[in-house]
Amino acid sequence: MDYSGFMQPVIGLSCCVKNVDKLHFHGVGERFIRVVADVLGATPLLIPSIGASALQVLPHLDGLIMTGSLSMVDPAHYGEDIALPEACYDARRDQTTLSLITAALGQGVPLLGICRGIQEMNVALGGTLHQNLKQVPQTLDHLDQGLTNDDAARFAKKHDVFLTPDGFLAGLSPVGGTLRVNSLHTQAIKTLGSDLTIEALAPDGVIEAVRVTTAPRFAVGIQWHPEWEPESDAFSMALFQAFLGDVEISRAFRRFSS
Repeated sequence: MDYSGFMQPVIGLSCCVKNVDKLHFHGVGERFIRVVADVLGATPLLIPSIGASALQVLPHLDGLIMTGSLSMVDPAHYGEDIALPEACYDARRDQTTLSLITAALGQGVPLLGICRGIQEMNVALGGTLHQNLKQVPQTLDHLDQGLTNDDAARFAKKHDVFLTPDGFLAGLSPVGGTLRVNSLHTQAIKTLGSDLTIEALAPDGVIEAVRVTTAPRFAVGIQWHPEWEPESDAFSMALFQAFLGDVEISRAFRRFSS
């Protein structure tokens, strides 16, 4: 299908594979869909986890969001054995998103990675992850209340992050260089992937945001959850508006080229 005739920008959302009633479904959390539709005023396009075949959608996208998930990136993708066998893994998502990221960067598609998305960006660019932050000395509990069924508690703002002075995100921030964020994760960046620069750190030194320095357009990953009630968070809105600005440029270029 040709999406060039859509009145709104088209933004792809990476899907997870979920087992529901013994059947497999490809899906994404509603909050990501609502952000694209209601905050960005764009059309969300859900990208199923079907491996390399998903790359065919990239020429039709104006932007791409790598969504958060409860599943972990399989450490085999960065040369390690699984240290958390009880964790949830999603092999088909890995096979899809890691190649999507490198292809999107190569094609200049604006890219935003959230939670699992920043971890996928790092691994796709050759970096590694801490598989379990609770086993890393002197780190905060970045999962605090993560298993509660109460969304308000689950996505409560848990700790500060410090934006890199003179960094890209610091330049966007309407609230200064320190943010209180709803960070919610077990894994985190250990060694930084190629062409990535740190944009924010937690007080314990855990990397909370990165940017791809060689990308021609917006290419940022963040470890926290700006999709949670962004209208009430000035930085989240600034982040999404910056992403949307490059999405609009991408859309104009794609329409001109078609």
